[in-house]
Amino acid sequence: EECLKLLRTREVTEGEAVLACLQNVIPLSAEPVLDTCIQLYPQVQPWEVAHLCRDSPKQFLYYIHRIQASARHRQSELLQALYQDGSVLHQWLSCALAEGAPDKDALMTGTGEPRPGSHLLPWKHSADVDEILTHYSTELESVSSSSTERGSFQNSSMEKEFLLNSCRRAGYWPGYLRLCKEFGCRREALRTAVLLGDIRLLDLQHSL
Repeated sequence: EECLKLLRTREVTEGEAVLACLQNVIPLSAEPVLDTCIQLYPQVQPWEVAHLCRDSPKQFLYYIHRIQASARHRQSELLQALYQDGSVLHQWLSCALAEGAPDKDALMTGTGEPRPGSHLLPWKHSADVDEILTHYSTELESVSSSSTERGSFQNSSMEKEFLLNSCRRAGYWPGYLRLCKEFGCRREALRTAVLLGDIRLLDLQHSL
């Protein structure tokens, strides 16, 4: 508590000292530490918080949700910083797919195929996943339509593969089907819909 007080009152300001203090206190009282990290932005950046929470999806999602509940000007600044850092977005997605997810056996077979009806199971952090996918879809569409640089297209392909693989490995079939549709993976989308055994998904995928 004394350490956090020193940080909030700016009595400790040197970068390494601030991070050392946060690192020492977070195992004891994570939520006050993460609230302090938001107060200390931009001195404490989202990637630094991601590192502090690297072993705890629950803690990192708490940080994200506190940002989303912040005052509008603070929320805007922090979300912009989040969206500009690919590694932080990757961690956010991984945390949202891991924390409070349905049982893996209920989502897929032993060979990794979708279980019928498993796309209807509730996910605790589906809103987080959908927000991230929406952001990526917008960014990737922008890259595809406006950039002619080879490196940009290579990065775009890598991001698409990361998103598809993340949703598939987790068994997050609503997101996987959405990405298959957006990325033009027609055959895989139809195959997945059939395995899930829901004819309504075939209706949703008719444009493929």
